[in-house]
Amino acid sequence: MLEYFVTALLLLVPLAPMIIGFWSGWTVQNDTLIAKKALLCLKISITSFAVLAAISLFSSTSITPDLWRLTPLTWVITTLVLGIGFVVTRFSRQYMYGEPRLGYYYRWLLLTLSAVLITVLANNLLLLLFGWVLISLSLHRLLVFYPNRARTQLAAHKKFIIARISELSLALAFWLLYEQAGSANITTILNMLQTGGLAPSTSLTLAACLIALTAILKCAQLPVHGWLIQVVDAPTPVSALLHAGVINLGGYLLILFSPVMQQSPLANSLLLGVTGISLLLSALIMQTRVSIKVKLAWSTSAQMGFMLVECALGFYELALLHLVAHSLYKAHAFLFAGSTVQQYQHVLLAQQNNHSYTRLALSAIAGGMLVFGASLLVHSAWSLWLLLGIGLSFHIYAQAYSIKNQLLALLGSVLMTALIVTWKLFASSWFGLPEVKTVSIWADMYLIIIVIALLVLTQALSKKQKNGATSGLQNAFFAGLYLDEWFTRFTQRVWPINLTPANMTHSHNAK
Repeated sequence: MLEYFVTALLLLVPLAPMIIGFWSGWTVQNDTLIAKKALLCLKISITSFAVLAAISLFSSTSITPDLWRLTPLTWVITTLVLGIGFVVTRFSRQYMYGEPRLGYYYRWLLLTLSAVLITVLANNLLLLLFGWVLISLSLHRLLVFYPNRARTQLAAHKKFIIARISELSLALAFWLLYEQAGSANITTILNMLQTGGLAPSTSLTLAACLIALTAILKCAQLPVHGWLIQVVDAPTPVSALLHAGVINLGGYLLILFSPVMQQSPLANSLLLGVTGISLLLSALIMQTRVSIKVKLAWSTSAQMGFMLVECALGFYELALLHLVAHSLYKAHAFLFAGSTVQQYQHVLLAQQNNHSYTRLALSAIAGGMLVFGASLLVHSAWSLWLLLGIGLSFHIYAQAYSIKNQLLALLGSVLMTALIVTWKLFASSWFGLPEVKTVSIWADMYLIIIVIALLVLTQALSKKQKNGATSGLQNAFFAGLYLDEWFTRFTQRVWPINLTPANMTHSHNAK
């Protein structure tokens, strides 16, 4: 009896928003009732998941049917998806109030959340692929919510094409895994890899390379990043859902199939080479942008690059921490973009009024001491410690306008370092992730060069000049190094959009 009850609850978690939301009659209701119905769908999913958690806590045996997967990893990611989904839906109640086609908006928002939940909870290759495809198709409907914004339509077309390529790549990877393991059950495949039941082979190497390619495409890494930057005209809740949830799925895919990735140094080298450069360029381009939403979009591309770099090095536990932290931060940043502008201006003003090399040196010493102490406790790549030390130093320095704020920043840095050390020590065993004892010296040197280049070029870009080399550098990075033009031309040939001025006017009800 318990087994049937658990199965019903597991079906309700991902399917309640889809069934209730997609097939309800939205058009005959007012805005308030539509919003309440959308929230009710998510409340059913959240309640079902909470009951599942309670049963799992007090049950001494496995309660999960073969088609679904409940592990510490899926518990964390599903909780994250449901939390962000509820916040975005609740925020939409006020933000989208009065919009025409409100039923259309909530229908596809709920279907997107259902697709993400199916993908996260799936324990079958075919079911995971189904959820992966459904995410892209339903999200596309949200990105083109304002149909008369031609540039947004063009960006959505770019994403649509890239999504089909990534889905083909993932389907081929899954087919190779099925051929090697003789099973489509994800738990069975991962257990076979961890116990040596599947020996390294050309097929496994190719499957790992295809999974890496899928993650690169899903996470909008250069040079297929343009759509992510250009869909900021979509409603703000859609941007929050995209940047806080959907875009992270490439990282989740690598973490889930980490035993497969561990079989292929070639796949990890491919991942590291592409995402390292993408991290560097995205972080630099971000600094030249003025629009907060565009800056946040470039930040997402850089952060996804960093997360994939952690996966390429084998630090999947750090990538998981990064995924959760980035999701929470980006949801807050997009939903409170107005206050983000004010905070950013305050930071810039404080830095201008308190620029001091002495304070910078003291901040660097504090950040360096924290990182050095942490490196004695846990093993990690020196490049990652260097990047963390630089980040902590600038975080402390940014609060230099007040002794109290600087002490609080120092305390926050200590707590952050302690969290990273604790997570690094215990998270692998908590989540059943592989541990890497050594990192290739060449991979570490490659990332150290990228970190140093990021620091030097950031300093060069911060110097505002009207002419000269620095001015040319700023102009080039402001244009995104023209890396997206080739794919724009390709998209216009495959799926053209009329970009004449008459077709580029914004909707009268645009937010």
